[in-house]
Amino acid sequence: MLEQRNPLTYHFQGWELIANTRDPRAIQDLAERYAKPRLAKEQYRYLVAQASLKGRDETTLAAFDAWRAAATAPEDAWLWYLALGGYAKEKQYGPILEVARTNPSVFLRAAAVEALAALPAAALSTDLQQIVSELAAALPKKPAEKAVLLGALSTAVLKSVNVRNRTDSKWQRMALSLVATLDDETVPRTARLVVARHLAKALAADKVALESAYWRGLLSAEVAEKKAKDAKQQGREINYVKPKFFGVEASGERIAYVIDLSDSMLAPLEGLEKQPGGPRSGPKPKREKGALPTEDDIPWHLVKTRFDLAREHLKISLQRLGEEQSFTVVTFGSKAELLDGITGMVKATPGNVKKAITALDGIRIGGPQAGKPHGVLAGDTNLHSGVRLAFRVRERGVIEEFEHVELTGFKEGCDTIFVLSDGDPTADDYSVEDADYGDFETVADRESGEKAPRTARLNYLGPYADWSRLLEDVRRMNLFREVEIHCISIGDAQPGWLQRLAELGLGTLTKR
Repeated sequence: MLEQRNPLTYHFQGWELIANTRDPRAIQDLAERYAKPRLAKEQYRYLVAQASLKGRDETTLAAFDAWRAAATAPEDAWLWYLALGGYAKEKQYGPILEVARTNPSVFLRAAAVEALAALPAAALSTDLQQIVSELAAALPKKPAEKAVLLGALSTAVLKSVNVRNRTDSKWQRMALSLVATLDDETVPRTARLVVARHLAKALAADKVALESAYWRGLLSAEVAEKKAKDAKQQGREINYVKPKFFGVEASGERIAYVIDLSDSMLAPLEGLEKQPGGPRSGPKPKREKGALPTEDDIPWHLVKTRFDLAREHLKISLQRLGEEQSFTVVTFGSKAELLDGITGMVKATPGNVKKAITALDGIRIGGPQAGKPHGVLAGDTNLHSGVRLAFRVRERGVIEEFEHVELTGFKEGCDTIFVLSDGDPTADDYSVEDADYGDFETVADRESGEKAPRTARLNYLGPYADWSRLLEDVRRMNLFREVEIHCISIGDAQPGWLQRLAELGLGTLTKR
């Protein structure tokens, strides 16, 4: 019945009802739908796989195995992760370990490691410690594939640590096997950054170091003294990279700024005097020649709205980037797009930074309309599309499909995302018109919540206007990429949801 309706959200609800029967035939039915998607190909399949979790238990493991056997492309890794989680839940680690050790696809092997690390019981197992050490010592030959597997191994090391076992010799051996990969010149710098971030989180370090000496030092004070002395004698520096946005420091080198341009961003700001670096009485401090700009350099007399504040902070952040770093800017309202003139992940040269600032200054604001007294900018809040586009950006253009497993994304895509938003998602890319089924209230404007009269046909939101499904899809996108995600909440944004989004990327939430 629900699948006879056009909106994708109703289809998802129907699939969950099918899966909830916990009948192997139901899983077979979902597998057939997965193989022949009817609607938006990629998202249809991801959602079918997600809905199948309702039916995942010991009685349906064989049905999931058959499903996996028929779906072995890299883009099926999300399905494998969810399906193998059934074995982890039942504490049957053998089948997962076999996939991790023997499957020819690096993505499916990585999915197995992630599945094993997903549950606390599995995370503390000797099996996990052994598989991490094995795989870290025998990485694939291709640099991008090394990055894929190291992302999963880093997650396993982080998930398996606690205050009791950080000094345990077995956990330390596992961590050291990961530390050793930092000395491997064939491992991409991005992958080493992922390793360093996870080690920093696991060991509560205040630095993200790309030198193995630093981590050996934290794991062993005796080794620390010797390694630090050796590093100093050899003139080597522990390497840190710190792009900064709204006072938040990140540890990446390829930065995607995802900026909310929904109409509500035109709301006037209050309490500007409380903003860090905000307007103060007296003369403006003088910046020394050659010094990087700071928040003190923001022209506060021009900052009247949330959008103004976001734009000026972004301009400062871009000017602080080094030329060895890269960036892209994604803006989102009702839809997401790259900032004019920034065609991909570009080097932070003075020319590219100037081009981005010119484009930001060129964004035009529409006049007031009914229900929008402050004017219009870019419509609703399509946060899902904004984050997904950030994952799709590469050096030239964007990845067309399967951004979570496309190898160019690991090599050329972002390693850090800053998300700035002022409200809950009110749109996605999967809205559709259909008959009025009378099962929810209608609104004239999703940003303001203004009610609207019922009509014979309505526009239905897609599944990712819902926070829980949006977060689950970001988890899919970042399962192997391990991009650091920092969120900045302005105005009406609910910090709880943005906090969960940041946690998916080992990042932080800042409230402004």
